[in-house]
Amino acid sequence: MEFDMMESGYALIEAVLYENMGMAQKLLESENYDINEADASGRTALHVAACHGNEHVVRLLLENGADINARDKNDNTPLHWCGHSECISILAKYGADFAVRNKIGATAKDMAIRRGVSPEVIDTFERYEQLFVRQGCDRKRMAGEDSISPLWYEFGQELGPKKVFLLVLFLLCFSLYIAYTVTGFSKHVETRLPLKYDRPHYEL
Repeated sequence: MEFDMMESGYALIEAVLYENMGMAQKLLESENYDINEADASGRTALHVAACHGNEHVVRLLLENGADINARDKNDNTPLHWCGHSECISILAKYGADFAVRNKIGATAKDMAIRRGVSPEVIDTFERYEQLFVRQGCDRKRMAGEDSISPLWYEFGQELGPKKVFLLVLFLLCFSLYIAYTVTGFSKHVETRLPLKYDRPHYEL
């Protein structure tokens, strides 16, 4: 995931993006500046810093009150954008939620795997996930047993609500047809065939 283009007007986000520490520090010292300001995609400066693996900026933002579990428009937290072990450790220290799932039902580790990060990074995610569970996280929530399957979500998103509705309607009608065919045939057989065959009696 890259932040190749950023909307103008988001001074702190752009300062973090271009690693302008002087400007970032100046903005953070301003009492009127919102550290959790988000761009048009819902991404905050912490999302950008986590994505670029800038551990110094990540720590600076968190020390100044950045929302560690802020979500963009796809429900990704900064941890979802993170692909660097050092930044994962910092986010974990400040209380990042490793069980949060985005709109496709993926955790931060799931997204890291999809991006093809190094095994070291995956090991870091798994280590903190286990710690997260030991500290009291619901295992079902971490396992995603209460969330929709990412595969089904993407399938639904690709088809669109209208086609999904038509597909469900078709499957419902088809299942009713199958049920009617089976039960109707059974009743038809029962009415045509006698349950008991009486041998005819002939008198000699």
